[in-house]
Amino acid sequence: MIRSMTGFGHGRATGDGATAAVELRSTNKRHLNIFVHLPDPMAEEESEVRSRMQEA
Repeated sequence: MIRSMTGFGHGRATGDGATAAVELRSTNKRHLNIFVHLPDPMAEEESEVRSRMQEA
């Protein structure tokens, strides 16, 4: 019997000489960890990206 399930995803995009990366981890639909790594000029957008991903 399966008692625990873990999900993992990772994505990376490169454009205009900059790279953005996102990593998602979830355990049993209870804990969702979102790691967002954006270039320095976009660093203040990380919380907005994280919030939108949690809503989806």
